Amino acid sequence: MGNAVALRALKCGLFGNISLGLSGSIKNLSSSCLDDAGRELLSSLSDKRGLMNSITSAVVSDRWVSDAAILDVLQLLRLLSSDERTTEIFASLPNKMAEKFLMTLLLWESGGTLTAASIYAGSRIRRSTEDLILMFSVLSECAFPWLIKALNDIDVASEGTTGYFSVLRKLVKGHAHANSNLSNKGQVHFLLTPT
Repeated sequence: MGNAVALRALKCGLFGNISLGLSGSIKNLSSSCLDDAGRELLSSLSDKRGLMNSITSAVVSDRWVSDAAILDVLQLLRLLSSDERTTEIFASLPNKMAEKFLMTLLLWESGGTLTAASIYAGSRIRRSTEDLILMFSVLSECAFPWLIKALNDIDVASEGTTGYFSVLRKLVKGHAHANSNLSNKGQVHFLLTPT
């Protein structure tokens, strides 16, 4: 509960009166969405790695975290990951935190009583996670082997199975396209590295 309150306070400090709601897409979220106070707060963040690690670990380690808090984290991560360099910081968080975070949310199942609102929120979490992965090439390249590694653990009856395979299919298609373009130029490029 304390993490959710802190996340909401940070989000409100950054976004002010802007309503992002459950239906807002993280695709269009950027620092231009912020008011002056939000831009100033964002520019004053000196330890983005620490903040990213804290907010992602709050989701991964708290199995009772609310859907609203997770959506807050996804919106904050999208805002913090405004460029490839910052996305690299996220992808390299210690203890495989980025991998755990993304896999947890791609396969997110709404807890408690199933209602239309909880089903929608769960779907929104999975879709926003997919959007986050596909927005940045660095994150897509990192997520591809994570998705392959998680294949054996996928429950085909899970709510998240469709979203998981959707992002995997898009990454495979992108991987094949990248390799065919590079092969035509006589270059060798490896998107996957042994783990």
